[in-house]
Amino acid sequence: MTIRFERGALIAVAGLVAGLISAVILSPLEKATVSPKASQRLAISQSVPAPVLPPVFTRLAEDVMLVLAPPARERIEPVISPKMAGIDTLTGFMSVDDVDRTSREKFLETTQALSETFDQLGYDLDLVRSGKALVPRLFLASLPGDLKDIPEARVRKTLFFKTVLPLVLQVNEEILRDRRRIWKLHFRLSLDQKLGPGDRLWLMVMTERYGVQRSDIASLVKRVDIIPPSLALAQAADRLGYQRYWLAEHHNMPGIASSATAVLIGLVAQATRRMRVGAGGIMLPNHSPMVIAEQFGTLETLFPGRIDLGMGRAPGTDQYTLRALRRGPDSSEHFPQDVLELQALLGPPQENQAIHAIPGENTNVPLWILGSSLFGAQLAAMLGLPYAFASHFAPQALMQAVSIYREKFKPSAQLAEPYVMVGCNAIVADTEDEARHLFTTPQQQFTRMVRGARGLLPPPIDDIESFWSPMEKSQASSMLACSFYGSPETIKAKLDPLIEATGADELMVAAAIWDHQSRVHSFELLAQAMD
Repeated sequence: MTIRFERGALIAVAGLVAGLISAVILSPLEKATVSPKASQRLAISQSVPAPVLPPVFTRLAEDVMLVLAPPARERIEPVISPKMAGIDTLTGFMSVDDVDRTSREKFLETTQALSETFDQLGYDLDLVRSGKALVPRLFLASLPGDLKDIPEARVRKTLFFKTVLPLVLQVNEEILRDRRRIWKLHFRLSLDQKLGPGDRLWLMVMTERYGVQRSDIASLVKRVDIIPPSLALAQAADRLGYQRYWLAEHHNMPGIASSATAVLIGLVAQATRRMRVGAGGIMLPNHSPMVIAEQFGTLETLFPGRIDLGMGRAPGTDQYTLRALRRGPDSSEHFPQDVLELQALLGPPQENQAIHAIPGENTNVPLWILGSSLFGAQLAAMLGLPYAFASHFAPQALMQAVSIYREKFKPSAQLAEPYVMVGCNAIVADTEDEARHLFTTPQQQFTRMVRGARGLLPPPIDDIESFWSPMEKSQASSMLACSFYGSPETIKAKLDPLIEATGADELMVAAAIWDHQSRVHSFELLAQAMD
């Protein structure tokens, strides 16, 4: 997905959805773009979706207490498995029974005491993320005062996340319980059944809490819901000023859940207010141009002025899945014709036109050509469309492709001058050492691609040299040639040469970071550094 952010320059994020949505900024593939020009553009994207936690803390107790659940962990069943939909960080929910706070209070004054309590409970985030353990019912109303004194940022973040996660899951469970009750009452009302005084009073309280009219129970059902992590990430990007958020189509890949790309684009657009949301991209050989025109015409009708349509020629999957999609192996040969057909269906109606995309016709959804070779550059130039190069995983032909695109560009109704988005991987953390540590996740990810072993994002490791062979290191590093990591003080200086060399109008940034908190923080720091 792609995110773009305005700061005198623009920032965009593009990505694939892994887990729920992995590329925010990259979803469900996330990327970002930066431009050296006065009207610089920056885009961010991630290939693997990282969940974002919803704002649920208003309901938490204000006193400092830790409530421990009964030791019978078999009573804590996840509503959603951490492995569901390829989620690469914990997004499961636990059932929370009412806890007798009076008998289970424990006061923790130091981080050491908190860590010891976690160890006693067997609370290990690695095991939770892998689906081998559940989150204990442990509720801490505030953090020990000495947490800020811990020098290692990773240790501080881990303790904070382990503390907050049970609270988030508990509140999510409460929200889901309220939602189920509203559905039941809504169904009874649809059958003209009368509600008792208790149900009527409860509905009145809920409508006031969620800001809907008392008679509008249907809207209340929509409002009372949890926020999937990917949506939370998109909302964070929207808040930070990123302007573009793209999701990429891939199939039969456990680490990416954006196969139904148009569906997820609608979900993200609904949950955000300002950003452009789009496809980075739709693999057009997999689809009829008519279907894509209807899908994105519908999206543009629902969210006017906020939808982008990036298109790629590759199938985004293996040959077996391609046959399952009912597309032939030669479908990619028709890509130029398919783009023209799609463009016509999204444009104004012509005299004696027999087939119309409804909705879609005359929506003029902005089209992008995506590519990692010279073919896409030549096609984008010929059609006068903006061009995005996937240098975040295939950088070898970047400079040549950009040069050909600019040299051969022909102005069109959509675009008067060449417009280039360049992809890169960018990971930002509070310190250089932490950023280097986080960067071992994409290093492992690309090494596993070399091995032909795809899957969920792996956690970062301390020694990457022990993970890959010299040949694997060479191949993975070649694919990661447009990759950068660092602190907020250094990352801009590392990105500027790429922007200068390519003349990029936007920089698409991918951030394959294993845990959600660090991913969101990376985009926060990047936005600050590029401002």
